[in-house]
Amino acid sequence: MSISFATIHQGTPTIKVQDNRGLAIRTLQFYRTTSEEPPELRLTQQKFTATGHILSQQDPRLPIPNFSYQTSLTGNIIHTESQDRGNLLTLNDIEGRPFYQQDARHTERNWLYESAERPFMGRLLAINEQVANQALRIIERLIYAPGTPQNQAYNLCGEVIRHYDTAGCQQIHSITLNGYLQIQQRQLLADFSYPSDWQGTEQEWQEKLSTDTFITRQDYDIGGALIQQIDADGNIQQQHYNCAGQLISRSLQVKDQPQQIVLQAADYAANGQIRQEILGNGVITDYSYEAETGYLLMVKTYRPVHHPLGYLTFQDLRYTYDPVGNIILIQNDAHASRFYHNQKSIPENHYHYDTFYQLIEATGRESLTNRHPFTQRFLSSSADAAYQSTPYTRQYQYDASGNLTMIKHLGASQWTKRIYVSDTSNHALSDSFFPSTSDFPIEDYFDAAGNQLQLQVGQNLTWNGQNQLASVKPITRETEKDDSEIYCYDSQGVRLVKQEQYLAGNVTHIKTSCYLPGIEIITHDLQTVEGQPPQRQSLRTVIMLENLRVLHWSNAQDAPPEIGNNALRYSINNQIDSCILELDEYGQLSSEEEFFPYGGTAWWAAENQLEANYKTYRYSGKERDASGLYYYGSRYYQPWIGRWLNPDPAGTIDGLNLYRMVRNNPINLYDPNGNSPLKKLFGKNNKQAKSVAAATAPLAIQRPEQKEYLPQIVMDSMYQQIDIQTNIKYLSEQERAYYEVEVDNEGLLRNKISQSLFNKTNEYGESGDHSVWNATVYAYVISLDKKLYLNKHVPQSFHHSSFMAGANVLDAGMISVLNGQILSLTTKSGHYKPTIKQKLATIDYLKENNADLSQTKVIDVDGPGYLYEKTIYRAESMYLKGLKATETNIARDTLIAENVTPSQKREIYRQKLSEFTRYQIKKPQASANASTRL
Repeated sequence: MSISFATIHQGTPTIKVQDNRGLAIRTLQFYRTTSEEPPELRLTQQKFTATGHILSQQDPRLPIPNFSYQTSLTGNIIHTESQDRGNLLTLNDIEGRPFYQQDARHTERNWLYESAERPFMGRLLAINEQVANQALRIIERLIYAPGTPQNQAYNLCGEVIRHYDTAGCQQIHSITLNGYLQIQQRQLLADFSYPSDWQGTEQEWQEKLSTDTFITRQDYDIGGALIQQIDADGNIQQQHYNCAGQLISRSLQVKDQPQQIVLQAADYAANGQIRQEILGNGVITDYSYEAETGYLLMVKTYRPVHHPLGYLTFQDLRYTYDPVGNIILIQNDAHASRFYHNQKSIPENHYHYDTFYQLIEATGRESLTNRHPFTQRFLSSSADAAYQSTPYTRQYQYDASGNLTMIKHLGASQWTKRIYVSDTSNHALSDSFFPSTSDFPIEDYFDAAGNQLQLQVGQNLTWNGQNQLASVKPITRETEKDDSEIYCYDSQGVRLVKQEQYLAGNVTHIKTSCYLPGIEIITHDLQTVEGQPPQRQSLRTVIMLENLRVLHWSNAQDAPPEIGNNALRYSINNQIDSCILELDEYGQLSSEEEFFPYGGTAWWAAENQLEANYKTYRYSGKERDASGLYYYGSRYYQPWIGRWLNPDPAGTIDGLNLYRMVRNNPINLYDPNGNSPLKKLFGKNNKQAKSVAAATAPLAIQRPEQKEYLPQIVMDSMYQQIDIQTNIKYLSEQERAYYEVEVDNEGLLRNKISQSLFNKTNEYGESGDHSVWNATVYAYVISLDKKLYLNKHVPQSFHHSSFMAGANVLDAGMISVLNGQILSLTTKSGHYKPTIKQKLATIDYLKENNADLSQTKVIDVDGPGYLYEKTIYRAESMYLKGLKATETNIARDTLIAENVTPSQKREIYRQKLSEFTRYQIKKPQASANASTRL
């Protein structure tokens, strides 16, 4: 590390200014790119109401707040004024459910519920939408299962069984006891060019659907991990896990084909990081990490000596980091340095960052054929790519809002791309829109909600009522049909259909991709006469597993001979999940690709043009559409200018700039779904229960993507005065460390310092019910930096406020823990007064750390009444569905004859409560791994 690099951060602290309530009202940061230049102050401001609710947020660049808020009396944000996405009005009903919404495009939505009076339950029935200057449409309908014996047998009573949404109809045939979808059916719209409108009778709705039905079955183990999936084409995937819930093998049986192993084995370290995996083709990937930090140091992919094709190293990547964990050097020791046209090309990538850890310079190698910023030509082999390469340097500049404003390239060609940013928002466009003028009408290219209206000059974009990209028109014709790509999404915003139409030789080609769990079905039709039905040209499927694609043609004769039918393509991904290697089922190299930062292709080697055409999942492991856009799940990404196409639908979860990509750090961070960046943890989170099962659940039985709870809860200032007067213990930072608790490999709670199981005792045995809750209950808080603290609540001595010395927290309450197993969570905290919604923050934290919540119940204990008169949730169901989870109220749900005496009634209540809260404590394994945090 050079001295200038080491000293760039000297004198650049981050300073946070808090008011007397502990709320951060100013953040001072100091920016520079070299140690020689003086630091530049960057000031971010926040304002709060007298009650502590957020009022506005302003970044260092804009002269007005980026966001201004109006809140209800309870603190819910009801109106947001954003410079990036305009105004958003959101109103909830008295139960806290969404009721009415109007966005900046004047699109209105209404949520319709059934009556809360018995025998109804106040469930969601429909969602209406009216786009400005268009007729009102019913975009969603939900049908619930009645309480019949047949529905009871499949755990469907009271659940959604048919969900008519913006893509068609999803029908649920079976749900597991844990709330996961087991058997589901999908029917798509018959005509994707018309938006859904579910007015009239259900028979009329059925007439709007395609006759094709797609049925998927998913089975889970007791911990909620997916163990088998039968997709809509009859292909069977099976997964196996070790005792820690980590994936160790996977098999695939293509329909009418023998079963084959696609992951032979996987080995993990004690902290959950993967050490080795052996693919079905016999290729091995080894991983090594720095012991002190857990940073990835080496990834080596190779064919072993005993492989039928012999030993060969495909990649041998070595990583070097700066002191805070940013990658500054990647070396590929599998490739040698080459000379071509008097240029030495070294298989290394160097990276430099500013004081905000934004990438400002990258060096590497690129193909000599890259003569234009959009050129991405493949070479016939990786050897050609290595020889025909030249060094490059790319430099990046950003404004004070974090917008990428310039890319300067020196290499096979020299060019500079500028991105012009609006003075009043973070809307920005490439210089290709303004080649010869100094007047940049940037706002004219965005609608009121911040959606970009043209991809390139003349390439129009259209957006639906949910602000999702509806179509791209790369070529517009006056007398003939336009080339276009249209998209269709389900109720969760997940793309289910992509249809590409283009004209070639007076023939319209229609290529339709349908995305279903574990499979992509692709049809290619030809239309020679306008108005006549198209003729089917080919039908193929892409079976999707993690890091594996199987190319299958329904008619084997349609498969290209260069590829063959049922061809396997193993994807070897890098630290941001980009596919840099593809291997076939025999362990041979199919393609190899290196990327520039932010997603362009530096060089690309494939066996032939067909191999190149069939590789669609590339940068960050995402699909690249014909338009050049990458689809991330929540929105689309423009790799040529390093920014998103529309504002973040999750809001300010990743900062005030709603278009910024991965905090301008594309070497270390990746974005799995288009909402917020993460750093890849190799080998962790393999169970994927929620991502597989809940992501396909209907709206009514799934939690929304936006968090339902507040980012922090504030203690009433009155209690702080009482604490001072009564000498309540306030912990210092050093004292607080002794009360921190973490989750071990078995999902149990341990003291972080002593590593002993929390509340380890044999006094209550291994099973019981709520009767032991009081004896095993502790006060807890989760701090704003996501740390869990537990201790016994001692009146007039140690309260919830003690942990953080009265500061704001993410959540607080009481927790019952026995031998490390969490039995219950409650809202009881007089100082912080959390709502039942805030318990979702605790559940999310525990699930992120792989805590075992199989026995955990969640209860709102505030207010009068006995425990059995309260609403009690199962934590696992609450995690998947939020407050929509099936709840139990013992008093409400128990039917008692009129002649039962009050004492008999109480006894029945107690018996029902005991049955519902019964638990079974598992015996922890006595191993060294048990104390290692995931």
